[in-house]
Amino acid sequence: MYDINSFFERLDWFYENHRLDHAENFMREQLKTAGEEGDYGAQLSIMNELMGFLRTQGRHQENLAQIEEALTLAGRLGLEGTLPYATTLLNAATGCRAAGELLKACEYYEKAIGIYEKQLGPDDYRLASLYNNMSILKSDLKDGPGALECLKKALAIVERQPGSRVEEAVTYTNLGLLYMNLGETKQADEASGKALAIFEDGYTEDPHYASALAARGEIEVKRGNLDAAEEAYKKALAQIKKCYGENESYRITAANLKKVQEKRNETCG
Repeated sequence: MYDINSFFERLDWFYENHRLDHAENFMREQLKTAGEEGDYGAQLSIMNELMGFLRTQGRHQENLAQIEEALTLAGRLGLEGTLPYATTLLNAATGCRAAGELLKACEYYEKAIGIYEKQLGPDDYRLASLYNNMSILKSDLKDGPGALECLKKALAIVERQPGSRVEEAVTYTNLGLLYMNLGETKQADEASGKALAIFEDGYTEDPHYASALAARGEIEVKRGNLDAAEEAYKKALAQIKKCYGENESYRITAANLKKVQEKRNETCG
């Protein structure tokens, strides 16, 4: 039987040592090995990891193909209605959202939440993660009230969970961005400040810290604080590069930083 625990230990080592090229090669090799050994459950777990990797690298077309393959395998294994299937749906939805396939993402999220609400307790952190992701999709679909409702549900769950400080910070980061998009600058500033306070209280090595810093940069731009925005973007870039390399998020953040620097130079000039 394929040793999935050893797979995750090795994969974690690659990520911790920022060997992203080796991580991808390792996942693809192990995907083949698990299939040869007939452990299709392990294959599905590896596919889920690969989906997340491709998404963070901005390789969306490759990821869409991987999503279809993973869902087909899950169906062949008869997993519909189970928690592993919901996890695959959640990863598929997140990948589709990143690729701009918003309606397909909505379909997958709705299926996942239907399973989670039946199988999980009301305070399960996985529900909070799902609500967080759904809020981003609803925001993309210009459904501000729906996005805010999802985030409030997520926050209510994580605040009741012991050991969920990072999840709480992620939720506050998303709240900050949403409030900013809704024109609620004061609430955006407060939520973003809470997110950063949590991360900087012992969680600065977490990859989500970069998102909190980038969000802070956006908020400071909105408030007209260009120096603070530049500082936040520079910190975010360093964190993204350390965790993921110069991926799509790195390029977007670098472009935002350049705009801030150009705007500040125009003001000074």
